[in-house]
Amino acid sequence: MGAVGYGSGAFKPAIHGEFQQLIAMQDVFLSRFAIYASAEQKAFLKSTFSGAAVNEVNRMRKIAIDSPVSGTLEGVEGSYWFKTITQKINLLKEVEDKIADDLQATAASIEGAALTTFLLLAVVTLILLVITTGVVYVIVTGITRPITNMTSAMNILTDGNNEIEIYYLGRRDEIGEMANSVQVFKENAIEKVRLSAEQDAENKMRKQRAQHIDELYESFDSNISSVVSAVSSASNESEATADSMGNTAERTSEISATMASAAEQVTANVQTVASSTEELTSSIGEIARQVDSSTESAQSAVSEAEKTNETAKATDEIGAQITTLQSATNDAVQAIDRIGAMIGDISETSISVASVVEEQRAATSEISRNVQEAATGTREVSANITDVHQATQDTGAGAGQVKSAAGELSQQSTVLRQEVEAFLNDIRAA
Repeated sequence: MGAVGYGSGAFKPAIHGEFQQLIAMQDVFLSRFAIYASAEQKAFLKSTFSGAAVNEVNRMRKIAIDSPVSGTLEGVEGSYWFKTITQKINLLKEVEDKIADDLQATAASIEGAALTTFLLLAVVTLILLVITTGVVYVIVTGITRPITNMTSAMNILTDGNNEIEIYYLGRRDEIGEMANSVQVFKENAIEKVRLSAEQDAENKMRKQRAQHIDELYESFDSNISSVVSAVSSASNESEATADSMGNTAERTSEISATMASAAEQVTANVQTVASSTEELTSSIGEIARQVDSSTESAQSAVSEAEKTNETAKATDEIGAQITTLQSATNDAVQAIDRIGAMIGDISETSISVASVVEEQRAATSEISRNVQEAATGTREVSANITDVHQATQDTGAGAGQVKSAAGELSQQSTVLRQEVEAFLNDIRAA
């Protein structure tokens, strides 16, 4: 820029501005040099960058800067500027070379130091790598592996295997705390299994108890139904038997009344027969002298009549001698028939005493009528006695049935009580 200005004879504004800017930039670079350069380098610059060329360049710079104001370049030509500035640049080149040599030496020194540092750092890095590897191994073996083992243990516990052993319980670090937590998890799992087993056992017992109660209920219902049925049957049977006994008692009462009436009639008839027989005996005694056979027949008739009288007297003992009374009644009927036959014989053999017989005919007819009535009464008594006997047997059978039913009711009541007690005891036990 100085050569252009000085060569054209004037520094035009553009050239003048650029010229000043370049000078300012050079001053900035020199100021930075002064900051970063070593003392030796600063001294070298000061001792080298001096002399006539440097001073001349400074003089011509001032002329060029002041030229727009002064209007003159003071005769300085472009070639002179170029020659002088070249000398100054050569001085700067010496300083540059010195600085370059210093930089190379510094670079070499830095390179050596860097190599040393690199080697040192490499060794340190290798040592750190070994240490890091060891630390990582320790971490892996001391942390990762225990965590992996505890994770595996927890998975095994989750699968339901509570027999696994938990390690690292004695450590006083986070791994130990984790191991303690896993141990608690294991104990909780064992407790859960125990509680589940107890719950299952309790549910099983409840189910068995409910089933047992159902069985007891069904058995109790079946037994009670059977007992109730038996009691109901026995009750119905007792009721029927009681009705039958009541009917039998009524019939027995009616029969007894009939028997009493018939017995009174028989007694009256027998008494009448006895009176008539006495009269007849008197008459027969009168004609006995005439007809021995008639006497014997009369005596036989009297004997038979007396026998008949003794059957009538025996009617008071009817209740106890039923069979004898029936036989006596038949004998009385047969005796009456024989009496009739004997009277017929007497009538045939006692023609001589016809008048006496005629007198006694009325008495005989009365006797015959009374005897027939007595026979009829005796038959009624016999029939009634048979009915009484049958009624007595029916009453006895009914009483036996009632007794049996009562025994059955008592037995069923005992069974019912035992079933109820057993049921209640089983329910309490269940």
